[in-house]
Amino acid sequence: MVRLPLRNASAPLTLLALLLAPAGAAFAADWANWRGPHHNGVSDETGLIESWDPKGGEGSNVLWRSEAIRGRSTPVVMDGRLYSMMRDQPETELEGEKIVCADAATGEVLWEHRFNVYLSDVPDTRVGWSSVSGDPATGRVYAQGVCGYFCCLDGESGQVVWERSLHEELGLLSTYGGRTNFPLIYEDTVITSAVVIGWGDSKKWGLLAKPAHRLMGFDKATGELRWLSGTRLIPYDTTYSTPSLVKLADQRAMVFGSGDGAVWAMQPGTGKPLWKCNLSRRGLNVSPVVAPDGRVFTGHSEENLKGNAMGAFAALDGTQVGGKEPTDLTSKELWKNYQQMVGKSSPLFIEDRVYAVNDSAKLLVLDSKTGEQIDRATLGRVMRGSPVYADGKIYACSRGGRFAIYKPTETGVELVSRTTLRREQVDASPIVAGGRVYLTTSEATYCLGKPSEAPEGKKQPPKPAKPADEIKDKRVARVELLPAKTTLLPGQTQQYRVARYNATGQSLGDADPSKISFGISGTGDITREGVYTAPKNGSQTALVLCEHNGFSCESQVRIVDQTVAQVQLAPWDSLLAPGEEVRFKARLYNAAGKFLRVAKAEEAQFVVSGAGQITPNGVYTTPEKSGHETALVLCECQGLAAEARVRVTPPLPWKFDFEDGAEDVPLTWVGGRVRYVMREADGNHYLAKPTELPTRPGKPTTKLGTRSRMWMGSHELSNYTVQADIQLQEGVGGEASTDGGDPEGPPTVASAIKLPTAGLLNSRYTFALFGPSQEARLYSWCTHDRRTQAVKAMELESGVWYRMKLTVVPNPDEGTATVQAKVWPRGEAEPGAWTLEFVDKAPNLQGSPGLFGDAKEAEFYVDNLTVTPN
Repeated sequence: MVRLPLRNASAPLTLLALLLAPAGAAFAADWANWRGPHHNGVSDETGLIESWDPKGGEGSNVLWRSEAIRGRSTPVVMDGRLYSMMRDQPETELEGEKIVCADAATGEVLWEHRFNVYLSDVPDTRVGWSSVSGDPATGRVYAQGVCGYFCCLDGESGQVVWERSLHEELGLLSTYGGRTNFPLIYEDTVITSAVVIGWGDSKKWGLLAKPAHRLMGFDKATGELRWLSGTRLIPYDTTYSTPSLVKLADQRAMVFGSGDGAVWAMQPGTGKPLWKCNLSRRGLNVSPVVAPDGRVFTGHSEENLKGNAMGAFAALDGTQVGGKEPTDLTSKELWKNYQQMVGKSSPLFIEDRVYAVNDSAKLLVLDSKTGEQIDRATLGRVMRGSPVYADGKIYACSRGGRFAIYKPTETGVELVSRTTLRREQVDASPIVAGGRVYLTTSEATYCLGKPSEAPEGKKQPPKPAKPADEIKDKRVARVELLPAKTTLLPGQTQQYRVARYNATGQSLGDADPSKISFGISGTGDITREGVYTAPKNGSQTALVLCEHNGFSCESQVRIVDQTVAQVQLAPWDSLLAPGEEVRFKARLYNAAGKFLRVAKAEEAQFVVSGAGQITPNGVYTTPEKSGHETALVLCECQGLAAEARVRVTPPLPWKFDFEDGAEDVPLTWVGGRVRYVMREADGNHYLAKPTELPTRPGKPTTKLGTRSRMWMGSHELSNYTVQADIQLQEGVGGEASTDGGDPEGPPTVASAIKLPTAGLLNSRYTFALFGPSQEARLYSWCTHDRRTQAVKAMELESGVWYRMKLTVVPNPDEGTATVQAKVWPRGEAEPGAWTLEFVDKAPNLQGSPGLFGDAKEAEFYVDNLTVTPN
C-alpha cells in the first residue's frame, strides 16, 4: 500500500471540509447556514474585497443596498438567492414576522412569506432573531419564528411545504428575551431547539411537563417529529446557540450551548447525548467552534459555577464521547480563561489560533493549545454578531456599525481597513457567498464585491462534450478520480479509475493504471491497481488520493457499520382524533448514530400501553369512542426497545368540571401538569395554579414557570368558544418568572392588592383578568402596543368566582377574525353585551384552546371549563 502525503498547507482544511460535508452539500458559492458551509464561520472563497464605503458610489465596492431587507437576522445564500427574516409591517396593528427571498446578485425581492406573532412575550424589536437555513439537496428552506412557528418552504417559490406551531403542539417557551434558535439540516432531518414544557409529568412520559432545553429532530420532508432530546431540567434561560455539525471520535455530532449552562454534544440523527460540560449558572449563547482534532472552543459572559468572576472562555476535548451515558467533562477543560466575556459572538478557529470577540467588541487572539492571549484589537464598544474568515481575512462588525477587516499575522492581527455605518445598528453577522460579502443592519442589507467582476448567476449545467472523433486538443488539462464519492460496508472493496479531460472538458478516456500512484488519507488499504478495501470495523471516513502525470485528485469514502445499535420509533409524538390511525416506523441506527434503514415488518414487534390498538406492521388506531386519553407505543427490534407517545382528543364540545374522580390535571394538556394542580373545597373540585413549582428532587421550589400558557388540544381547531370560572386569590408578591419582569401586563396600580392574572386562550388570542392593574385585556401579541387589542378597567376582587367567555369567529373570505369576550360574576345572568371585542385584520384563524396565568403574586382557581363549537 502506498500513502501519499498532502502536498499543500490548505489540504487539511480541504480534507476536513470534504469529510464533514453532508450528501448534497452546497456548491462553493452557497452560504446556506448562518455559520457557513462548515458550521464554523469559515469560507473557502478568495478574491474578496479589502475595503468598502457604506456611502456607495464609484469605488465603494457596494454592489447593491436594499432597505427592503433589514433587521437583526443574519441572511443565508443558496443557489443564487438570499434569504432573511425580519419584521413585517412594523409599528402597525398588522405587524408580524416574515421570510424574505431576494436575488443575491441584485437585491430584488422575489417573494415573501408572512406569518403572525402570537401567544408570545417577544417585543417587536426582537422579531426576526433567528435565521433561515437552506437545504441545497432539495432547494428548500427552513425557519423558526420568535413565537414558535416552524416551517419548510420551497426555496424557489416560497410555497409552504409544511408548518408546525411548536408552542401549541409541543410546549415551546417564547419569552420576553426573544432568544430564538436556528434550524440545522442533517441528512434527512431538520433540527431545532427551545425550552420546552410539554405533556407528561413522569419518567414514563419523558418528564416533559417540567421545562428543559430540548432539541427536536423532524423529518425534513414532512415535518414529522422523529426524536426529542433534553438537557438538564429547570434551565434558567432560553438561548440561541446554534449547533456546530462536526465529526468527533469517528461519528457525526452537533455541539451547542444549552439553556442549562452546559455545552453538550449529541448525535444529530438520534439526539443521543455524547458528553456535557457545565460552564455557567445561566444559559450559553455562543455557537462553539470545533477544531479538526476535536477540540471545542466556547465562552460565556454569565456567572461561573464557582466564585464571583463573570464570564469565561474555554477549550474542551470533544473526542471524549460516552457510551450508554454521556461523558461528564465538567471541570476537565483543557484550559479556561476566566473573565473573558465572550458571551454573544461565536469564535473562529484558524491555523491553531482562536479568534474571539468579547461582548465589548474587543477581538482576542488566543493560542488554541494554551489559551494564552497573543493579541487584542479594538473593533468597537458592543458586539452581537460573529466574525467570519475568508480569503485570508477576518470580517467583523460591532453593534454600533464599526466594520473592520483584519489579516492574521504571526504576532496577532493587522488592520486592513475600517469603516463606520452611521445610524445603523448591527446584530447580524457578515456572510460570504459567490465572491461577495453580505451584511444586514437595522436599516438595510449591503452586498459588497468588486464591480469589475460580473454578478454570478445561477449555475448552468456543463455543455455536453463533443464526440471523440471531433477532439483536436488531446492534451490532458484535468483528471478526476472516480467514483468521486462512495459509501462502503466494513471490509467491502471498490475499484477506482482516473478519467482525463482536456481544457474544454472533453473526455480523453481513462488513464493507464500503471501510470497512476494511489494512496489514502485515513483508514483502509489500497493496492497499486486502485482497489480500495474498507476497514472491517466501525464507521469511518477516508480520502482516496492519486497522482497522474503531475496531476492530483481525491475521492471521498464513507464506511458505515451496519450493526444495529439504536432503534428510533417515529413519529415520536402524535395528537390524534378518535378512530384515526398512524403508521409507526422503526428506524435503525448504528452505534455512531448513522441511519441504516427502516426495519422490516417481521423484524419489529409492537405493543400499546394505553388507549388504542396496533397491527403487527405498526399501524396504530385510536378507539372509535374516546375521551382525552394517552397511549405509549412500544417497539422491540433486534433486542432493542423504542417508544413513542400518543394523545387522543375527541371532537368538540369538551367539558371539564373536575368531578370525575381524577387526582390530577388531564395528562393530554401541554403545559398542564406541574403548573396546575387539583384542589378540593366543600366537596367541589377545581384547578389551582400555585405560586411555587417543584424543580428537581431535593431542590427548593421556584417561581419560574408560575407565569405560563397551557394548551388543551389541536392547533388546527377553529370557530369555537372557550368558557371557564376563574377565582383570583390574594397573596404576597415574589420573584419575577421571566427576564424583563411581566411583559404581558401594564404597570401595576400603586394601590393595588396582590392579585394574580388569569385568562383563556382561543385560536391564538388571550382574554385575561389582570389583578395587579385591575383591568381586562383581549389580545394576541401581548408586548406589542399597536397590534390589534382591547382593554377595559375593572374592579377585580379576590375570592369571587368570575365567569369568563372568549369567542373567535374566523372570516377567511374577508381576511379577518371577530374576537369577542365577556366576564361577569358567576351566579348572575350572562350580560348581552361583550365586555371587549375587535375585528382583527391580520387574523389568527385557528389555534388550540387553553389557559393563561401568572401566579407569582397569588394563586388562582379554574372550574367548569368548556370548549364548544360556534
